[in-house]
Amino acid sequence: MEKSTQSKSKYSIILGVAFVWFTTHFGGGFASGAQIYSYYVRYGVWCLITPAIAMIYNAVFFAYCLYFARKHEVYDYRSYNNALYGRFAPIFSNLFEVLYICVMCVAPAVAFATGAPLSTLTGLPYLVCTLVIGVFIFIVAIFGTDLVRRVASVLSICIIVGLLIVYIPNIIASSHEISQTASTMNSDAFPLGKALYSAFLYGTFQLANVAVFVQHARSFDKPKDAVKSMGIGCVINIIMMTVVVLGIMTVASNPDMAKQSVPTLFMVQSGVGSRFLTPLISVLIILGAVSTAVNMVA
Repeated sequence: MEKSTQSKSKYSIILGVAFVWFTTHFGGGFASGAQIYSYYVRYGVWCLITPAIAMIYNAVFFAYCLYFARKHEVYDYRSYNNALYGRFAPIFSNLFEVLYICVMCVAPAVAFATGAPLSTLTGLPYLVCTLVIGVFIFIVAIFGTDLVRRVASVLSICIIVGLLIVYIPNIIASSHEISQTASTMNSDAFPLGKALYSAFLYGTFQLANVAVFVQHARSFDKPKDAVKSMGIGCVINIIMMTVVVLGIMTVASNPDMAKQSVPTLFMVQSGVGSRFLTPLISVLIILGAVSTAVNMVA
């Protein structure tokens, strides 16, 4: 009985850390579809495979980093960088500090900006909504990695369900448009090299998130658990990114698509269930921005 409990706890931690990766990755740009369109869909039919390439690239990197952190018992990013870079740590550890300060200025700022859509949804004043978001981030962050992991798991389930509700009906209803869009995206007009480079850029700027993840390596039973966790996280991210890609492809051939700042909203307004799904998109953008900020601040 005790072994069974320990096994469940072990795998809940592995899954929880995978969800930390997903909720950190899933920000406002992912929820709105803006990043997926900019880095993938506009580079042609290659968008069906390049998200997977970017996430596998991330998974290999993160798995090694978490493995290294657990093996050498370095659970904050400064200690991790010092151990990883060795004699070059005075250069690269300090460079990473500068990078992470820049990231930390952006992530909470985006979360606080979601006070606007929250205000629209609830009717509360913008400053009150921003205060609520700030208090939520603060409370989750100060109680440590275990709570962050639990919150990430709950938010991940909510986000995944929300994404499926938004995208699946539109993908099914517009499957013919997806086929037409794919057939018009010939490889001559959209060379593979550019698509791969865009995916590389996307994957590379995600690597700064390693600062968020190393603290969670402490919870692993063994260093090899990092590989399992990041493998699960890779599958989750690939599936959800592909769903978003297919959804955006339903409207990618529309001439007005290039002008849209929120491609997901444009998809819903051009597809099915706009009255119900439009506010749900706002909720997903809020959850995306807040979940990323919680993980980064923690």
